[in-house]
Amino acid sequence: MESQLYAGRPGTLSLPSGQALRLQGLSGELTVLSGRVWLTREDDLDDYVLEAGQHFMLAADDAVVVERWRAAEPTTLAWRPRRQALPRPGLPREVADLGGLAPA
Repeated sequence: MESQLYAGRPGTLSLPSGQALRLQGLSGELTVLSGRVWLTREDDLDDYVLEAGQHFMLAADDAVVVERWRAAEPTTLAWRPRRQALPRPGLPREVADLGGLAPA
């Protein structure tokens, strides 16, 4: 198991007790493999408690902080990055982000 989360590739991370994980400017899926976490997203009035098997999708403009729910409970996370859509020439950025499909 990895002890560090690399944004550009999938991996796992054991979340240490008393330490928070901050993710910003990353797009992908964060999955709780074991334990339970408390996740706070900037500019979001809700906080999220995720248990083993649950996941949270992060957009590139999200900033989140993840902490263990219980200090004594070992917690392992999995990270699966998502590729960023690149703007296509001649298309507005909003359309390029949809994979080139214009809204109906």
